Amino acid sequence: MLRERGFLWRNLFATSDLTLSVSTFFACYWIRFVPPVTWINAPSHPQPPIETYFNLRVIPAIYVCFFLTNSFFRLYHPRRISNFLDEFLGILKSNCVALLLLSAFFFLDRSMSISRGIVLLFFVLNPAALFIYRLTVRAVLRSLRSRGFNLRHVLIVGIGRPAQALIHRFHRNPWTGIRVVGSLSLAADKVGREIHGVPVIGSAEELGSVLDDSEVDQVFIALPPEEHRTMRRLIAILADRMIPVRVVQDPLFESEHPVTTDFQGLRIVQVWEKNLDGWNAFAKRAIDIVGATFGLIILAPFLLVLAIAVRWSSCGPVFHVQERMGLDGRTFRMIKFRSMRPGAEDTKGFTKPDDNRCTPVGRFLRRTSLDELPQLFNVLVGDMSLVGPRPERPVYIDKFRKTIPRYMLRHKIKAGMTGWAQVNGWRGNSSLKKRIQYDLFYMHHWSIWFDLKILVMTLLRGWMHPNAY
Repeated sequence: MLRERGFLWRNLFATSDLTLSVSTFFACYWIRFVPPVTWINAPSHPQPPIETYFNLRVIPAIYVCFFLTNSFFRLYHPRRISNFLDEFLGILKSNCVALLLLSAFFFLDRSMSISRGIVLLFFVLNPAALFIYRLTVRAVLRSLRSRGFNLRHVLIVGIGRPAQALIHRFHRNPWTGIRVVGSLSLAADKVGREIHGVPVIGSAEELGSVLDDSEVDQVFIALPPEEHRTMRRLIAILADRMIPVRVVQDPLFESEHPVTTDFQGLRIVQVWEKNLDGWNAFAKRAIDIVGATFGLIILAPFLLVLAIAVRWSSCGPVFHVQERMGLDGRTFRMIKFRSMRPGAEDTKGFTKPDDNRCTPVGRFLRRTSLDELPQLFNVLVGDMSLVGPRPERPVYIDKFRKTIPRYMLRHKIKAGMTGWAQVNGWRGNSSLKKRIQYDLFYMHHWSIWFDLKILVMTLLRGWMHPNAY
C-alpha cells in the first residue's frame, strides 16, 4: 500500500518536515517572550507582537530556505540503506546554511527586527526537533518494512564476493524493505544455481530481457573492480530503462560518482536514480511557473519592441507556431517570434547562417536566440519547462529514432527552453549524438541546483553561439 501511494507519502513527509521547522521557530518565540516559559530571565525589551515573527514574509522564507537547503543536502532522497549519522550530519549542514540565508533575509528586510536570542534558540532546537522527528519516522518505516510493507524488489548483477556480501546484508537487515528477486552471472554455466538463497536467473548478457520479464525497482551491479568495462557496458544498457542503478565497489577502487553510501562496510555508489518525480517534479514545476511569470512581466516591454520589429521587417504574423514533441511523446504547439518570410519556415530543412529565407530582423533574433523568448508562454501553460531537452519536430523524430540509439529517452522529461546540451554548445547544426549524450546526463543527474546552474550559464553565455542557427 505504501509503495502505490509513494507520491503522496513523499510529499507529506517533505511538507511535514518543513512545517516542523516553522513550528520550531514559533516555539522559540514562545520560549523567548511568553511568560511563564521565558528562558533564564524576563526579556529586557517589551514582548514584540506575534505578527512581527509570523507573517506572509517570514513563514514563506522559512519554507523556501529549508526546502532549498534540504534538497541540496539530499535530505528528501531515499535512505533505505544509509545510516542515521549521515542523515543527521545532513540536517546540521542544511540548518547552518538555511540559517545564514534567513539571517541575510532578516537583515535586508529593514521592516523586521528579529531577536538574536530567537535565532540562537532556533539554531539549537530545530536540528534537535528534526532529529527526533526523522528518527521516529525511520523507526516506523523500518517496522513496516520488516513486516512486508513498502518493499523494493532489486536485481543483483554478479554472484561473486561483492554480490554475496550484499545479499547477506539484505537478509540480515529486513528493515531495508529490499527483496532480491534474483541475480545474474557473468558465466552462463552458473545459471540455475542459488547464492545464499537467491536464484541465479540468467546471465549478465540477458540483462535487458530479464528486466522486461521482471518487476524490478533497482539494479545493483556487484562485480569485482577488474570488470569495470563490463560494468560500463551494463550501465549503458540500463540507461535505456531509466531505472535506478547502484554499484557495489571495493573501498580501494576510485569512483567518478560522488554520491556514495556506506552500507555496513559496503561502499554503494549511486550511478543514477529517477529523481524527477513526486516532490521534485512539483518543485520544478513551481520554479517554471514563477520563472516564466517574472520573465514575462520583466521582459514585457522588450518583447513588445521585438514584436514590432518582426512585424516591421516583413508582412505576416508576429509569431510562428510549430508542432513539437514533448513529454511522453505528446505533441504541442511551440510559439516563437517569426524569423522567416511568411510560409518559408514550413519547408523542411535546418536553418543556416546565410539562409535567404530569414528576414534581416530574423537573422538577428536567431543569432541571439531571442526568437525563443515567447516560449515562456509554453512554460507557463505546462507544455515546456525552463530547463530540459530542446523539443524537436515530429517529422525529424521519425528519422532520428531509427538512427540514433536511445533518442526517444529524451521524451521522458519535459522539453525545455534551454538545456545542458545547449549551454555546452551542442545546439543547432551540431552533433545530434552529442546532444543526446548531454540530454541523458541531465536526466540522470537532475536536481534543482543543476537547473539553476544551467539557467545562470544560459544568461552568461547561452544566447550567442556559432551554432545558434
